[in-house]
Amino acid sequence: MEELIRETRSIWDQNAPFWDSVLGDEGNRFHRTIVQPAVLNLLSPQPKERILEIACGNGAFARTMAQLGSNVVASDFSAALLERARERTRHKEYADRIEYLLLDATNEEELLSLGEGQFDAAVCTMGLMDMPVIDPLLRALSRLLRRAGRFVFSIQHPCFNSNGAVKTVKLEDRNGTLTRSYSISVSRYKTPWAERGTGIVGQPTPHYYFHRPLYVLLNSCFEAGFVMDGIEEPIDPAEPNDEKWPAWSNYKELPPVLVVRVRLR
Repeated sequence: MEELIRETRSIWDQNAPFWDSVLGDEGNRFHRTIVQPAVLNLLSPQPKERILEIACGNGAFARTMAQLGSNVVASDFSAALLERARERTRHKEYADRIEYLLLDATNEEELLSLGEGQFDAAVCTMGLMDMPVIDPLLRALSRLLRRAGRFVFSIQHPCFNSNGAVKTVKLEDRNGTLTRSYSISVSRYKTPWAERGTGIVGQPTPHYYFHRPLYVLLNSCFEAGFVMDGIEEPIDPAEPNDEKWPAWSNYKELPPVLVVRVRLR
């Protein structure tokens, strides 16, 4: 496991310049239009709240929370990504509301060094599926959060958006009219697995995805002392586009993202 964690960190350090160039200050369109609205709805960050972000990447979502008035401790285990996050935040008027930390979210002791009961909320945006293990993080969050503290995470939807799911399009003749129907074929789901994949076309090195079916993902939360009290399955709000058939905007009944809110019992 330690070797896998080191390899995962190395891959993200390699991919950092490319991902940063694509995400920019505010994240790419997928992040801005599909992921972020659902996460903000469930997290509802408030002014002066202290929020811990796990796997902050280049800091796009941390900056959003800081603009809303929250005080953010944004962490990642890639020094290369944090360097770019700091640079993009340096001259913002809300820069004093974000603290960037190099932190391994798979290491429970490192996480607990932040201090028990120090945070009103925690968030992890599209990061859990990139982590070899999540139980240490969830156990630590149960102590880092204040009473009834909330944790919101978003991931690729394990039912519809994984290396076990394939997008398909069919061309049908219906009474003389050619129509397209979009669906997803799922060949594997129930058994957890790890496999490399491409998050953004063109990235230098494929990174690991750690697939967890819903029962594994949610039971890990429950075992750490959380209960679930919010869930969203956002779809791409863009208009369907037959010219770009793989686009998620064509799959209106199949959400690419799962967003969950859990709270301490």
